[in-house]
Amino acid sequence: MFEVTATFEIVTPMFLGDADQQANRIRESSIKGALAFWWRALNYCKFAANKSPEQALREMQKRELELFGGPDRQSGFLLKVERGIGKDDLIHERCILGKDGTGFKTPKRNDERTVGVGARYLGYGLINAFYTRGNPEKGNPEKQPGELERSCIMANRTFSVSFLFNRSMSETDIDEITTAIKLFGLLGGLGSRVRRGWGSVSLIKLQSDSLDVKWSPANNKQSYQDQLAALFPKDQMRLSGCGFPLTAFAKESRVWMADKKLSNRKSSSQDAIWNNPLEALDWLGRALLDYRAWGRNGKFGEQAVQQQFIEDHHWFRKGSNDGDIPFRTAFGLPHMYDSKKHQGVSIADNGDDPGRRASPMLMHIHKIGGSFVAVVTLIPTSYAQKDIIAKNSRNQTTSKHFDLYERYGTKKASGLDVLMDFVGHRDGKFSPNRLISFTQVLP
Repeated sequence: MFEVTATFEIVTPMFLGDADQQANRIRESSIKGALAFWWRALNYCKFAANKSPEQALREMQKRELELFGGPDRQSGFLLKVERGIGKDDLIHERCILGKDGTGFKTPKRNDERTVGVGARYLGYGLINAFYTRGNPEKGNPEKQPGELERSCIMANRTFSVSFLFNRSMSETDIDEITTAIKLFGLLGGLGSRVRRGWGSVSLIKLQSDSLDVKWSPANNKQSYQDQLAALFPKDQMRLSGCGFPLTAFAKESRVWMADKKLSNRKSSSQDAIWNNPLEALDWLGRALLDYRAWGRNGKFGEQAVQQQFIEDHHWFRKGSNDGDIPFRTAFGLPHMYDSKKHQGVSIADNGDDPGRRASPMLMHIHKIGGSFVAVVTLIPTSYAQKDIIAKNSRNQTTSKHFDLYERYGTKKASGLDVLMDFVGHRDGKFSPNRLISFTQVLP
């Protein structure tokens, strides 16, 4: 058998839990699932050429079974998550953060453990966003901004994954798996809110005694971009993804790197570098808040916002948006305005449990040397197979098909316009965020 060992560093806290949502270890099934996701994302396009979506899926699933196995077929490799390395090597025992909020209190300057309003926003449901007064008599405790709703595995820890490949695996088979490992280690992560940058990982070592799979982590922005570009053949993303039935790279896909300074001068190579991963994540969250939030009196917590999605606001309050579907649906579902009254937007036929659609925009914090960069990946595909249900404050309900590529509403804007205008790379139907700029690095 051939063995390959991949070592990853946890860059941002990882909310990867068991059945009781307790973060007690990283499971082999989680790693395998993440690798399968990135393998599908990278390879579906080549199966889809000149084929119907149904035929492409059948052929891709057949190939996926050969590599990753399934209920009736053994995988072409075995994997085992090993302990981490370094000072705190017992990752499963020593890096657990309890639910007391330790390390996630209200931000203090130069405290690397704190989480600002932007990062809290990206961790909605995992981290308390605001101060909550509470009512002890009714069993509702006071909550501080940044207190955890769930435990997590802390950042700045490493873990290794050993892959044992069967001798029946060809060089092509192994190359496809190792490419997925690299893509996972450059753009991915594990756990809840992984598409919002939480649980980001960086691949720091890839080695084998019998195979030529050596890997050195990027030491600057350019080498990181080069590593990414090497994983994508020139014609890899030649097809439009508007009809793709799964998250997969297509002609419309993009990868951007965030610059933390906006000024009249040209940005320098250092503008995209943060010394703290949670600060980088916070900047991404604040930028998203500035772009899409309505807030109260022009603010969301301490973050000023543009309040530019006035059509969405009028749709909910007055029922006056002729599109009947909020533009911010493009960022993922459910998009609830009042969850207690089930008012907002979700996928049809899910009863009282709001239907979910993962965001086509993935955020990632990556470690480069001793610093960190913020990366945004856009993978727009066929948004939902079922209709979208939108219910406003007047209990007016609309059910209709939603397509990321179709322009609608008073602005005649599409979901793709909404997503790409956030980073300032579309036709400007919406004003880009005012906090950070984005440089396209792929394709």
